[in-house]
Amino acid sequence: MKIGKIISINYSYIKVKISPDIIGNSVNVYGNIYYFGNIGSYLKITSAAGEIILCEVVSIFDSDLHQDKLSFGIESSRELLIKAIGTISKDNRFELSVGVIDGLYADVSIVNFNDIRLIVEKNTNDLGQVDEKQIYNSFSLGASKDIINYPIDVSIDSFFDINSAALGNSGRDKSNIISYIIQEIYKKEKHSATGSRILIFDVNGEYKKAFTNDNNTDILIKYYKLSINNIKVSDHPMLTLL
Repeated sequence: MKIGKIISINYSYIKVKISPDIIGNSVNVYGNIYYFGNIGSYLKITSAAGEIILCEVVSIFDSDLHQDKLSFGIESSRELLIKAIGTISKDNRFELSVGVIDGLYADVSIVNFNDIRLIVEKNTNDLGQVDEKQIYNSFSLGASKDIINYPIDVSIDSFFDINSAALGNSGRDKSNIISYIIQEIYKKEKHSATGSRILIFDVNGEYKKAFTNDNNTDILIKYYKLSINNIKVSDHPMLTLL
């Protein structure tokens, strides 16, 4: 569904004018609610080459803000500032890179569930096959707030192939998030995380309750004071807390 058009392009950002018939910051398409007018929400531009440019909303404003008669009327000119962050190619592969962006007055549309499935790509079958053994390819991270209740699954290989971070102020459950991710991976059956080793620097003593030997019988869990000389290599999946 189209929600507006490009009216300005510079090196870093794209300005979009919202169509006057779009009221509010969400639309209902076949019973599904899509948010597009929030900071951090997503929109898309379809290029002339048939590729989809994924964009993130970074600013929201009203160009008629100082015109009292127009600011809250249906003719008010709402605008969004977006930045391009990735591309869905014609063969439905998502990459965090952008080539050519179409010119002025190109249509801007909402990102729907089909687009999200391509962006957070997950194997059709959650189980893969390695050496005649079934292994899990992904783990559940939670549900999206921008795309209401849409389940987000993350490729295990992709997650550990790059740097990741849980960000937030003190007391915002960062440790719980890390614990949840590790538990989601290790609690799976079918040779999950066989041979893996995870090293946790538990400077605040927060993880010992999350990983107890009683609840993780298939995992060798060792606790050390900070001395590298005490660490021994094991053939078992191992979780080390320092």
